Amino acid sequence: MVKSIRIIPWLFLALGGCEAGPSAAQAPSRGAVPAAMSDALGHAMVRTELVFGLTRDDGTAIDEMDWQHFVDSAIAAWFPNGFTVIDANGRWRGMEGNVVSKPSRVVVLFHDGSEANLRKIDELRRIYTQRFGQQSVLRASGSVWVAF
Repeated sequence: MVKSIRIIPWLFLALGGCEAGPSAAQAPSRGAVPAAMSDALGHAMVRTELVFGLTRDDGTAIDEMDWQHFVDSAIAAWFPNGFTVIDANGRWRGMEGNVVSKPSRVVVLFHDGSEANLRKIDELRRIYTQRFGQQSVLRASGSVWVAF
C-alpha cells in the first residue's frame, strides 16, 4: 500500500509536463461550421448520386428514347428544381469473377434529405430496375454544403 502512494505523486509530476487539450475558450463549439462551409449564401443539403446502367441484364441496350422518357416522366417530374445527368462507363467485377463494363448515366440530385425525397429516390430505383431489367441502381448519398 505504501508503494502505491509513492507512485501517485510521481505520476502527477510525469503528467505535469504534458500539454493539455484546448481550453473551453479555445475549443470550437459543437455546432461550429468549418470555414469552407460558412458562406452566408450556402446551406446544408444532401447530395445523392444514382448510377443507372444502360444495358439490360440480357445484354440489350437501353436506347436514348427510353432513357429520355424515364428522365422526363420520373426524374424531372419528381425533382423539378433540377438535377444533373452525366454520361459514364461503369466497371466492376461480376459474380463469376470477370470484369464487366457497361455504359451508364449518373444522376446527381441536391435535396433536403426529407423522408418524401428519400422515398422518391428509392421509387426511381425500383421503377428503373423493373422497367429496364436491371439488378440494381447504385445510390450514394452524403451531406454537402451548397451555395447557388
